[in-house]
Amino acid sequence: MLIQIARVLLVLDALIFVFVGYTLWTRPMAMTNLGMELVAPVGVTAIRTWGAFFLGAGLIGLIGAARRDWIPLGLGAVFIIGALVVTARLYGIAVDGTEEKQISELTDESLGPLLAGLGLLLVWLHKRRNRTS
Repeated sequence: MLIQIARVLLVLDALIFVFVGYTLWTRPMAMTNLGMELVAPVGVTAIRTWGAFFLGAGLIGLIGAARRDWIPLGLGAVFIIGALVVTARLYGIAVDGTEEKQISELTDESLGPLLAGLGLLLVWLHKRRNRTS
């Protein structure tokens, strides 16, 4: 049961990456809602490439959810990627200063590593339970 909950958490986390990636790739101008100014094609294309990165991360998570023995690897991958995103946001806040929107983004970005971390904990509990029984 714990491993199935971990799989659900992995799929949810992966779908968040896929949604964000698809949005960035297909609608890069949506980033202007966050205060970014995209005044040249190179900036718009850069946002699309970020979308590709997020799509790739989501696909890694979905592939990891496909097989029971791949779930820990998928969770580990999306955890590391999400944690690096959060780390980059915190670094940016420390170095560049803070705005209210950055705190909101940090809250949203923290959901992914939280889901993956909880999934990894469930995998560990599942393995521990199976070893002792």
